[in-house]
Amino acid sequence: MSRLRTASLVHGHAADRGATVTVLPERERLAHVDPRVWKLLFRCLQPVDIDELRAEGFEDDVIEAARSLRLVVDADADCLWEEHRWTRGAHLLFSQLDAAYVDDDATDGTDTRRHEVARYLRERPYPPRRPYEGTPFALPEPAGEPPIGALDALATRRSVRAFARRAVPVATIAEILWAATVKVREAERAQASGDPYELLNSYYAWLDLHIVNQGIDGLPPGVHRYDPLEHVLWRTRDDAADDEVVAIAAHQPWAAGSGAAIFLAVQWDRWRWLYRSSRGYMTLLVQAGEFSQELLGAIYRRRLGAWVTPAIHETSAAKLLSLPAGIDALMLVKLGPAA
Repeated sequence: MSRLRTASLVHGHAADRGATVTVLPERERLAHVDPRVWKLLFRCLQPVDIDELRAEGFEDDVIEAARSLRLVVDADADCLWEEHRWTRGAHLLFSQLDAAYVDDDATDGTDTRRHEVARYLRERPYPPRRPYEGTPFALPEPAGEPPIGALDALATRRSVRAFARRAVPVATIAEILWAATVKVREAERAQASGDPYELLNSYYAWLDLHIVNQGIDGLPPGVHRYDPLEHVLWRTRDDAADDEVVAIAAHQPWAAGSGAAIFLAVQWDRWRWLYRSSRGYMTLLVQAGEFSQELLGAIYRRRLGAWVTPAIHETSAAKLLSLPAGIDALMLVKLGPAA
């Protein structure tokens, strides 16, 4: 063990009588913590080498005491937040902090942002998308304009809670996915330009799309992951029952029916690399809502119905979608022919 960090789920409180620390995983409350240990907790919020701690005056007995109490842990070990899929809870908590932004004045801020992106790249590379695995299914190319104009679809849109058993053609699903992910490809082209500053062109760079086939004519059954750059579906599971989707969606029965259940998931390392403010989680939620609207617009223009929910049981969703640690489902968009 050469690097240490403050452990997950450690809560500290300083008062006139001294500091107390609660270690939630150990179900233990420590009163009157040694001031040197208290100082070490704050120093290790970011991973730091033990030798560097020693050079700064932290003695071995202090370091060992903090380690034995599970206040600091191996920085390279898996985090409890990720192991238990508590990532969203952590970010929601941190998003309430009144943290200042990097560019908190009224100037243009371009030079500051360029400097920050350069610093990020020096610290570690921009994380790549998670590799696509499974059985590929090449989707048909989109053909022509949809039957309903954008304004007409917007004027007549409604949330649908009952779906017919009529299957949806795979060509229609392909058009919906392609139309909804235009900005993903635009951002990818900008980021591939060679200018590191374009990494700030981050629309949906975190997005990981999964489709459960509930009645799509021409598509193999099961669960598929969509590659918006290559326009390919990768089958990750051979079967999926309606009751699994309903259970994930807080047992809302209208998650069943023909068509598809589309899950918006987040690849946390790509999102975290760029959004370093505590309020970045709010940006993520806004972008998830924006992308849901992109999907809905594409769905309504093709005479289908849909509804959206963030009420997802994340552990069950991870099992259904074969999500590894570091990927979590955020929202569900259910689509199909209205009953």
